[in-house]
Amino acid sequence: MNFKSSRKALYWAFSVLLFLVACQNEETVQFVNFDYYILEAENFSDSLRWSSKDYYTGISAMAGNATPDSNFVSYDLNIPSAGEYRIGVMAANRSYPVENGKLLLNVNDRRVGELQVKNSRALIWTDFVPLQITDTGKVTLKISAENQSGAKVYLDQIVLTNDPDFQPKGYEFETDTVKTVLPPAWAFGVLYGGYTNQEETIDRVNRLLGDGYPIDGYWIDSWFWNYYNQGKGPEGYLDFEGDPQSYPDPSVMWDLMSRNNIKSGIWVWDAIQEVGNEEVYAEFRDKGLYAGEPFLNTNGWHNKAKNTMMGDIDFENPEAVELWRTKMKPFFDQGLDFVKLDKSSKVSYMKAVFEATQELGLETKGRGFIMSHLHTTHDPLMKLYPTKWSGDAKIAWEQPDAPNMGNYSMGALKENIMMVADPNRSTYEVPFLTSDLGGYDYFGSTEQSDSLYMRWTQFAMFNPITTAFSTADSPNSNMPFNFSEQSQQVFKYYARLKHSLFPYIYTYAHLTRETGEKMIRGDGKNLLQYHFGKELLVAPVLKNAKKGIYFPAGNWVDFYTDELISGGKTIDVNSSIERIPLYVRSGSIVPMRTPTQQIETATSERLTLHIYPGEKQGNFVLYEDDGSSNEYLKGAVAKTTISTSVLSSIGITLEIAPVQGRYEGMTTQRDYEVVVHNWKDVRVSGAENVSFDAASARLTFQLNNVKADTGASIAIPAN
Repeated sequence: MNFKSSRKALYWAFSVLLFLVACQNEETVQFVNFDYYILEAENFSDSLRWSSKDYYTGISAMAGNATPDSNFVSYDLNIPSAGEYRIGVMAANRSYPVENGKLLLNVNDRRVGELQVKNSRALIWTDFVPLQITDTGKVTLKISAENQSGAKVYLDQIVLTNDPDFQPKGYEFETDTVKTVLPPAWAFGVLYGGYTNQEETIDRVNRLLGDGYPIDGYWIDSWFWNYYNQGKGPEGYLDFEGDPQSYPDPSVMWDLMSRNNIKSGIWVWDAIQEVGNEEVYAEFRDKGLYAGEPFLNTNGWHNKAKNTMMGDIDFENPEAVELWRTKMKPFFDQGLDFVKLDKSSKVSYMKAVFEATQELGLETKGRGFIMSHLHTTHDPLMKLYPTKWSGDAKIAWEQPDAPNMGNYSMGALKENIMMVADPNRSTYEVPFLTSDLGGYDYFGSTEQSDSLYMRWTQFAMFNPITTAFSTADSPNSNMPFNFSEQSQQVFKYYARLKHSLFPYIYTYAHLTRETGEKMIRGDGKNLLQYHFGKELLVAPVLKNAKKGIYFPAGNWVDFYTDELISGGKTIDVNSSIERIPLYVRSGSIVPMRTPTQQIETATSERLTLHIYPGEKQGNFVLYEDDGSSNEYLKGAVAKTTISTSVLSSIGITLEIAPVQGRYEGMTTQRDYEVVVHNWKDVRVSGAENVSFDAASARLTFQLNNVKADTGASIAIPAN
């Protein structure tokens, strides 16, 4: 085969293979001429002692306890030419921390290799190994499990490739048919959640506002339906009435939020329990609007007696969707803006709830917003509902056994960093993944502290979506004002920094859609650091303030001190508890703006351009739209190219190109403040308010009234 390596070819290839995966149970998979083929493991053609099983982030194929010669899962392929391939799988071995599992590979019943499943409860890629295939045409790939510990092996994805350098990198490539949609602009601020009644919600929001914390949204979690009984249920789950004793008039608290440009949310799930909700349960049952037959629910989650009938709403049925919307509409009429989904992340469920937020929300211009559970990461349609939370996080520095499906603790700070930074993990594929800042529940841990809270805060603010939330059992509820003064100042500093970086962050949200590459980019080797866009390097810190940070080739600039660092090596860095190691790539342009308490109240009519001159030309294309409508889907996006020439002995030139594209309400001119880092001169012609700080070696000046259709250019002498 003549395999191509260009991105354009792989775009085409990926769209083809997505189609093939969809129809794979119907006919033999055609291995067409492209670099790799992805198999979803649950779509097997035959199996013995294997079954489909929900596991953490999606549906997997699970091997039962059996000897290697008495279990298998097989896949029919059509191989056009023989040769040496490479194979790798995303798998989990539940034997942690004992001996690894092993997968034995057969092609047409001939042993051709084996794969070692790594010690991890999280789904993670194995190493890729050579696979010699001598047959052509229809072949059967058969996989057996050898696991001496007797634990379960879960198999999630299989990649067969002819590319000797191929390594998985999450959703690196988009298709023409499924592109990531953008959350509304406000979602890239700071969101909070809690188990609060109406009075407590008003008090908490007022406290956050009064103390000067950035706040863009607040949701009431599952107790919204049954607060008086501490969410124990089954009353209220789901009666579509809420708890009138605890929320006598939700419009009062939601109006407070609306007047302060804060979005309001609640928690829902996709089922109805009978006890306490008899009328609505019967209505859905009698109209045949449950998916399958109702069943006896003996799980104690929001079901204190562990003994009630439950029906899962059939969101594939338009009649069920319409009835659900009709019953949810009064909450939107009272001011509800967004929804957090739990229990399931089925696409039909996400679609129904997302479209309700689009069409029924009073403050949206059509751009909906939901946060769904991590469950499914591999379905391409996930990108239509791209914001997820990482599951119930443990209030601890690390959780070696994560994810623990026994108590549903999905990882502590360390694991949540790796979820977004390690390309080998299934969770890496989520475009906008958030974690409960500070950790959700103790799960036996006694590690809650100001230092853990500060470190988690720093990491959380360098995620696209930031959410502060915890169990009702936590006395501080992960609200910053319940921690030390030092913690409060750290929270404010980084929350305001995130708001300041909105032009940068929102640009990379657009690029996630346009290129398929996430805002957070890991290198697969240094799993506790990552790039936040291509300009910034972020290295979250755990317990030890001393951290070995790998600086890629080139020069880097300390964000706080402007110290220059030569890359291509690992350097031990000591970080104070108040600072997360943060570095800027030399040659970068980083746009920022003045922060306010809400994303929606800030303006981009004045931007600050931080210039870090370097040995390469600087370039940043600023993306903007109206932030709340879906007009960006029709091309209503403004792009401003900002560039600097290569640093030389005579200086640099800053170019602000004319704006390309338009959207309703965009400014026709703006002011720029320019900050040139590591500079040695104050001479600039054609600028206003020029100043030079010798101590920090920063040159600052202003370019005012720069028109969108003409742009601006200015020379910045070096000495």
